[in-house]
Amino acid sequence: MRSNLSYHIGKKTAISLALSLKLIREEADHLLSSAGFSLSDSEPFDLVIQFCLERKIYDLDEVNEALESVGVKKYL
Repeated sequence: MRSNLSYHIGKKTAISLALSLKLIREEADHLLSSAGFSLSDSEPFDLVIQFCLERKIYDLDEVNEALESVGVKKYL
């Protein structure tokens, strides 16, 4: 990321990074905001991510299971 000056992080990458760093919801919101993104209160994908952050579910396999359980096909 740092070696390519034209690289712009994607939303899923920023979310994966927040989960990997085990950020709390407010920290994750700040990270996403600084990358130009936010979590929507109306998108199922974003709602699952919010749920996982608030309950400190950071394992990507568990997050992807939660996404799949609500029919979201765009996994991390």
